[in-house]
Amino acid sequence: MPIPPAILLVEDDFALATSLADILEMRGYTVTRAESGEKGVNELNLARVPDCVVMDGNLPGMDGAEAIRIMRQTQFRGPILAISAEDRSDEMLQAGATEFMRKPFDVGLFVKLVEKWLKP
Repeated sequence: MPIPPAILLVEDDFALATSLADILEMRGYTVTRAESGEKGVNELNLARVPDCVVMDGNLPGMDGAEAIRIMRQTQFRGPILAISAEDRSDEMLQAGATEFMRKPFDVGLFVKLVEKWLKP
């Protein structure tokens, strides 16, 4: 049996993180959650490197753009999907995000975007 793709979800809004994690897990992904940029960066140093990162832009402490920069500096080459309630697309993409979606977003489009990057 193949190992399901792993997604690191870095989002400080508990309700949104729970909803997105549930939706992704129902689609067969393994989801690890982190509620800050620092914790998201630290997750890259653990046993399984994620296949994809979903990164909020506005996080307590280290923001999403800084966390993305650090992830890229540590040689994470997988897709990073940045999400934010503010239009931070230029900043997040320049930091190394692969895609940007502004909140609120259509969950169906979000899932399609994840599947675009993680299809076999």
